[in-house]
Amino acid sequence: METESGKIDKKDLIVIAVMTFSYLLLALHRLGDLHTPQTVWQPATAGESFVINLDRPYEISRINYYNNRGDGRFLIEYEKKPGLLVPLAFMIQDEFHVFRWQFIDVDIQTSTLKVTVLSPAPLNEMVLFEKGGRLITGLRISDAAKIQNLFDEPERVEYNPTFISSTYFDEIYHARTAYEYLHRIEPFEITHPPLGKLIMSLGIALFGMNPFGWRIMGTLFGAAMIPVLYLLGLRIFSSRPLAFLGAFLLMFDTMHFAQTRMGTIDAYPVLFILLAYFFMADFFLFKFNLVSLFLSGLFWGLGAASKWTALYAAPGLFLLYMVAAIKQRQEIKMGRSLSHFCFFFILIPLIFYILSYLPIITLPGHGSLGEIIDHQKIMYGYHSTLKDNHDYASSPLSWLVNFKPLFVYKGKNLPEDQVSFISIFGNPALFLFGIFGLLVTTAVGFWKKDKKAFLILTAFAFQFLPWFFVKRFLLIYHFFSAVPFLILSIVYVLGLVQNDRSRISLAFFYAYLLLTMGLFVVFYPVISGMVVPVDFLTNPIFSFLFR
Repeated sequence: METESGKIDKKDLIVIAVMTFSYLLLALHRLGDLHTPQTVWQPATAGESFVINLDRPYEISRINYYNNRGDGRFLIEYEKKPGLLVPLAFMIQDEFHVFRWQFIDVDIQTSTLKVTVLSPAPLNEMVLFEKGGRLITGLRISDAAKIQNLFDEPERVEYNPTFISSTYFDEIYHARTAYEYLHRIEPFEITHPPLGKLIMSLGIALFGMNPFGWRIMGTLFGAAMIPVLYLLGLRIFSSRPLAFLGAFLLMFDTMHFAQTRMGTIDAYPVLFILLAYFFMADFFLFKFNLVSLFLSGLFWGLGAASKWTALYAAPGLFLLYMVAAIKQRQEIKMGRSLSHFCFFFILIPLIFYILSYLPIITLPGHGSLGEIIDHQKIMYGYHSTLKDNHDYASSPLSWLVNFKPLFVYKGKNLPEDQVSFISIFGNPALFLFGIFGLLVTTAVGFWKKDKKAFLILTAFAFQFLPWFFVKRFLLIYHFFSAVPFLILSIVYVLGLVQNDRSRISLAFFYAYLLLTMGLFVVFYPVISGMVVPVDFLTNPIFSFLFR
């Protein structure tokens, strides 16, 4: 069904609402715990200690503790016999284990333990389990008023910690820094611009410093990509079925699902990049529009203030702008068009980029705008010299065939016959057919001199090709910002098929939708952290994940 110049109507709004709501129902399922420990015990100095007296001797099998921030070390001793304390274990907190449950398996019988601070750092909670996994209650603590925050939320413990209750992968950097921005603390992670973490901090402010709180904003941004891609498809193809197709394929992309459910910053620039191209498409495909140019530049600037991945869109947007300006030269003079671009795509983004640093430069002891320049040097220095080996490092060319999926989480302490994974890779139906889609879009677009194909290929190229010149190690999730445009190339090709209107072409169209959705269902366990039998993964379809 064709629509005039990509205009939306009531039917489009209904389709968008149903698709977005359906996706959210799935994405929010087991997103993260809302009830992790929130109160904090902050020891003052090394050497500080307290004693835990139990109401009777217990056979203690496990000690769980919930980390906060910073490096800390705590010695646990137990009373082996009356008057004799012997070392048992260390509770260790470091910068790579923050806001997560840790556990120590032990095998002792005692009624008294002592904890001594060797290196002070904040802790949120400490709990004891006896054999059989039963929580030990009724503790009597020396100096209880002083350390009450360490034992006041035992009901929030998770015996076997999972991603549901704890940080994983780069959440240890980004979720922590979002928390620090919210509480006006010196930020730990400064290797990316601040805006992504600032957006994440909104979720923490609303729901608390828990996995749901630090993941919800990224999940909402991931859900928002669905209507935006629908609208972008509608604007490009002026076709409701093709707009639906693009949004549908994104809904069932495994990379999109796993990547946007993490408390990391990648969802934010990708949505802003999509919005920047959406408003640029209005200018490129239709007519000169200052409002569209302003919004395109604004969202590109917000993307750049979230992560430098969005910077790759700048030359693509500039190319589309200049091609359109040349074709519309009767309406706008070239000198004026350049001034428009400088205003909307340099000045406006720069203002918002600088504003994103206000939470840093307004901290006590800060205040210089020169710090912003220093941060850019730090970011560039970090990423330009990051050449350490990584088990899942991959080349850009390999991303299209899922040659090296990235495992960001592996469940621990599970029965031997069970496993749990969260992995990042693209739905094979999209990625493999996407190669064909890019080739056909290029060939047909060149032959027809089709502006729609030019827009899609330009956006894809500038989100993909720059990675070939990056010297640091790369991971498959760096392809994430190019995936929506890969999908649009598939839509372009299927639009050619749809125009045939034959039974065979329609059958292929619907079969492809079912294949994409079917593969998403098959791979759902390994992108969601679902606990499954080991035998489940022996199916040959999973072989590419473990090569």
